[in-house]
Amino acid sequence: AQIRALQAALSAIRESGAAGLKEHYATFEKELENLKSLADSLRKRKEDMVARGKAYFDLWEKQLAEMKTASVKELAAQRREELAKNYGDIISATQLTGDAYDFYVKLIGEIQQALDDDLSVETVKKLASKFEQAAKQADAVKQRIAGAVEKLGKIASIYAGT
Repeated sequence: AQIRALQAALSAIRESGAAGLKEHYATFEKELENLKSLADSLRKRKEDMVARGKAYFDLWEKQLAEMKTASVKELAAQRREELAKNYGDIISATQLTGDAYDFYVKLIGEIQQALDDDLSVETVKKLASKFEQAAKQADAVKQRIAGAVEKLGKIASIYAGT
């Protein structure tokens, strides 16, 4: 939702004339700060998830080593392997999402810098290709997010035992 809000602010800048440019730019800056704040929060959650995941798998290994019944131990090991694979997929998906996001923010930063230097209709016109690149990259970020969410759903179903 926050990427959509930022893209809407960029569209408003592109479509506005000189009269509304400052107002739309102020909205853009606010939405960019909101996006960065959200991204910082998500990065912290990912770091926490990685730390908790490591602790979880370490504990699981310890418990596996203590199991005496071979059939139960084998079943637990199979479940752990499946969960570990899906967990690795989530970590990979979130890393790819972060990479796509970082490139998106780089593009947005270039737009912001140019508009900070010269907030004018002419500059907006010169930035047309950057606006288009940012829109395409926003779509890429949203697709990466959807992929990560799908992988989280898969691991949630494993936890639920379905």
